[in-house]
Amino acid sequence: MPLSAAVIGVCDTSTMLCKYGLNTKLDEVITKLLPKIPRADSKMSYEYPPDDVDFHYIVENKVIYMVANRRGDDERIGKRIPFTFLDDVKQKFKKEFGGSENKYVDTDALNESQCAKFNDVLRERMAFCNDKDKIKLIQKEVDEVKDIMVKNIENVIDRGDKIDTLVNNTAELETVSGQFKKNSKTLKNKMRWRNIRFIIAIVVLIIVIIGIILAIVAASGGFD
Repeated sequence: MPLSAAVIGVCDTSTMLCKYGLNTKLDEVITKLLPKIPRADSKMSYEYPPDDVDFHYIVENKVIYMVANRRGDDERIGKRIPFTFLDDVKQKFKKEFGGSENKYVDTDALNESQCAKFNDVLRERMAFCNDKDKIKLIQKEVDEVKDIMVKNIENVIDRGDKIDTLVNNTAELETVSGQFKKNSKTLKNKMRWRNIRFIIAIVVLIIVIIGIILAIVAASGGFD
């Protein structure tokens, strides 16, 4: 049997809020192990050679979710199944006693009698994870999720290429727009100076005409 026992405990104590599948020896070992587990959030696996047992645990907000598997002569299940079980149990425990899978559990408000009903959940989820056909189904679902993630990443990469193209087009548009503004400003300045020169020419012409008229009048004897 891949998974043989499970415990939900509290950091810095030997308290077991929930437990399933413990024999006398495992109970003794886990009771000694729980207080030594650091309270910082973590995931870890320990080997216990005397009994060919592996212990796997997750710590989250001072709650220890632990599972043990006993190894046969040629059996070593690795870490995927134990941590799949622990993640599943953790979410269900938080939902049951924290009100939501996204909320932490307040262990100060819990005791063994309150959590005893969760022992059945440990038993049911352990039986599920020990079913090889169901494990294959879970693995298939995990692989499908990985494929979706890869496809999503590929889509992001493709979209990134399009974004790069858009950025390049935008940069070119900004360059053309800047050149247009520059040309417009130059043309505007040219037109303004052309108008100024035209006005000056008109004023000069008027002055010349007035000068000619005055010269003619003076030559003819004035304004008698």
